[in-house]
Amino acid sequence: MKTFALFLIAASLAVSSLGCSVTIGRFVTNVSSGAPGTLSVERCELQRDPWTGRYHVTDCETSPVGIGGR
Repeated sequence: MKTFALFLIAASLAVSSLGCSVTIGRFVTNVSSGAPGTLSVERCELQRDPWTGRYHVTDCETSPVGIGGR
């Protein structure tokens, strides 16, 4: 009976974690020149696939950032 209860707990944990992925915060992936006085900065999220353990870059966005002037 104890073995069966442990099996049920392990099985329920495995089923409840299906499709879960881990997202690691945003990071800068590219910086390029933009319009005069700006830089184009691309930021993306890093996400780990729970099944393969591989990381994928997702949800990228580019935004202009002003650079120094008077």
